[in-house]
Amino acid sequence: MVGGRDELRPLLFSAMIRAGALDGQLYVLEVIEQIVSIALWFKPGHMLWSSEEQRNLGYNKLMEQLSEEDRNWWTNTYTAQVGDFLKKTLEVPFEEIWWLSLLGTDPAYQRHGYATRLMDFVLTKMNSPGHAASTLIQEKFYNGVGYPTKGFFTLPNRLNPVPVYSFLRKI
Repeated sequence: MVGGRDELRPLLFSAMIRAGALDGQLYVLEVIEQIVSIALWFKPGHMLWSSEEQRNLGYNKLMEQLSEEDRNWWTNTYTAQVGDFLKKTLEVPFEEIWWLSLLGTDPAYQRHGYATRLMDFVLTKMNSPGHAASTLIQEKFYNGVGYPTKGFFTLPNRLNPVPVYSFLRKI
């Protein structure tokens, strides 16, 4: 996602969180006043970095830092192939789906159910016919919290192929 440049990971996640704070719904779980798990959702009709306002909160800066080849991968390969894949595998129109754009737990706090608690909490607040999570890894986790796998493909990448899954849970 960052062209093998780990120093850009904080910029990537900052851009996601800032865009989510603007147009999405950001949920955090704290343990002793420390954020240990985070979930970033976009309500139906909204998606991560779908507006110029969102992109101005870090995405554009990230793109400037990437090589031309990696920018091209993001704007052409990733966007087109993942978009086509999700359209084929999900049963609900995009406009009716809650999109999970980020779910993560600090490695020191994993396997304590924190991400599962965030998912369960958010489920009680949703009122659309379905919602989806598309992710690069963690199929077992999503299946375990009630999100059946709807599809899988391998996205080409110059460094390593990227496994991509789609999950949909009807509510």
